[in-house]
Amino acid sequence: MDGFEACLTLVYGFNTVEQRKVLWSNLNDISTQVAKPWIIGGDLNAMLCTQDRMYDNLVAMSEMVDFSDCIHNLFLNELSWKGEYYTRSNKQQADDRILSRIDRVFGNDLWMTNWGHVCTEYDVPLISDHSLMLLNIKTMRSTIKPPFRFFNVWTDHKEFGNIVMSI
Repeated sequence: MDGFEACLTLVYGFNTVEQRKVLWSNLNDISTQVAKPWIIGGDLNAMLCTQDRMYDNLVAMSEMVDFSDCIHNLFLNELSWKGEYYTRSNKQQADDRILSRIDRVFGNDLWMTNWGHVCTEYDVPLISDHSLMLLNIKTMRSTIKPPFRFFNVWTDHKEFGNIVMSI
């Protein structure tokens, strides 16, 4: 890991859709300055799909679209993860309980190429209403051939599909 350089952006997202628009714009601005492996993570206070909230009103498309567009436009991929799916609990019981998946970690293509094996571990919320997030960044020495990985963002590259293979 000698000489490894990366960028880390920690996020605490606002509670409203309108306030988060500034966050998505700021991440876009930051991305233009980043030419290294980059990870973005934290409490984004936003969801990517309807299953990201449980025991409350359904997630509206308006809650997801800006976040989804930001992730897509910045060519980010969520790091693999293990542990609890819902990362926030309102700590209530029975009918008042709400669970949400609003804490995440994403990496750019350089991060995924070099450090795609890094996994986010989510533990159950204890004192906080959010799950503990742990990234264990260490070099893995393995004799097992890594699986082929294909990132959907590659298809957005202007040269995708223009490669001719000769045997």
